[in-house]
Amino acid sequence: MTERTLVRVTGDWLPEDHEGYDAVVAQHRWNGWACPRFTEEAARQVVADQQRLVEEYGDETDVLEIVRENPLTISLRQGPAYKNDEGYPFEAIITADEDGLFDIGGFGWCWIEVENARTV
Repeated sequence: MTERTLVRVTGDWLPEDHEGYDAVVAQHRWNGWACPRFTEEAARQVVADQQRLVEEYGDETDVLEIVRENPLTISLRQGPAYKNDEGYPFEAIITADEDGLFDIGGFGWCWIEVENARTV
C-alpha cells in the first residue's frame, strides 16, 4: 500500500462540531481554501453528510449522489446559485484519479484544514 500524508478537513458550511474527513491536500490553494482529495471511505462519508444537508435544506445546496458502486462514481450537482454558461446548474461526475482519490469540491468548495498532517 502506498503511504499517504493525510490531514483532517472540514467545510465552512458544516456544523462547527463536525469531525471532518481524512484527505490528501495539495500545496496549492483555491482562493486560500484547501483542495482536498478523499479516499473512497471518506468520499462516501462526504456524500452521506451532504445528502443529510439536502434533506434538511432542500436542493438549494449542492447535491452529491453515488450513481455507480463499481467503480465508485459520484454525481455533483451544484445548487441553483451556480449555473454554467447555458444557464443550467453546474454538474460533474467524480471518479477516482490515478491515485485512487476523489476530488470533491476542490476549486469550488471552502475546505479548511483542521488537523496537522500525518502519514498513513
